[in-house]
Amino acid sequence: MPRGGQSMKCKAMLIAMFVFFGILFINNQVFARPETDWTSNEIYREMKQVGRLISGQVVNVYGIPCVKAKLKMKESIFSFCQLYPSLKKFSWSGYSRIAFINRMSYTAKVRGGEENSTEKDKIYVPLDFSIAPKVLPEIDPELAGERKFIKGRLDLQYVGCYEYGKLKYCFPISSGFIGKSGVSVTPSAEFVITKKEEMHFSNRYNNAPMPNSAHILDGNYFFHGGPLPGYADSHGCIRLFLRDAEIFHCWVEVGTRGRTMGSRLGTFKSKKGKKGKI
Repeated sequence: MPRGGQSMKCKAMLIAMFVFFGILFINNQVFARPETDWTSNEIYREMKQVGRLISGQVVNVYGIPCVKAKLKMKESIFSFCQLYPSLKKFSWSGYSRIAFINRMSYTAKVRGGEENSTEKDKIYVPLDFSIAPKVLPEIDPELAGERKFIKGRLDLQYVGCYEYGKLKYCFPISSGFIGKSGVSVTPSAEFVITKKEEMHFSNRYNNAPMPNSAHILDGNYFFHGGPLPGYADSHGCIRLFLRDAEIFHCWVEVGTRGRTMGSRLGTFKSKKGKKGKI
């Protein structure tokens, strides 16, 4: 190679290295910036004053800065929010956001001794309600050819409704409890919606009502509305908030394909061997 060509090649390499390390330096500077000081946030301040924060540490939950708070016996997300003006002012939208990121009905009472109760007594509380949670990918390239497709993430306890690979809806769920084998009683499987009913009654569990149901697998597996305790808790069905079940029921069609995955190691699983509800 002529010397001039080598010189040009060396210059090009030097420029490339300069750009690379310059970008690396800039990125390091961005990541090195101190985190936002949330201690002056009114939500943080109010809960800290009354000792409801578990640690005071601010954590990222689905892209939202949150603190972990303790619920008292028979307290719900709704009654908890009524105690703090900074949360109460958001009204239904605020309760719904907290319910969404905790996958827990906002009326579910801690050890309330009733159908809509929960064993979960620690919840994440957002410090900024202007940030929308990002749980599932907005785009799924493998579903680009599917007009509608349902992706049930049993390990995350969320379900995504996709249209041509773009996320249309994301809903919290409560799927089948984790059995003694460490596997959810809701299987990981491919499925097709075979039937829809505005109200289905279980023929296995005391005629239990299953509003806005959609039959998905051979046997007694359905999507339907019902209470969400914040963890996998059903006999095998996939429960959604009642309002979400209405939206899901309108969106889904007989013949819509889907897939459940992550049945072995759930991140938010119920106690092994715990009996679930329909």
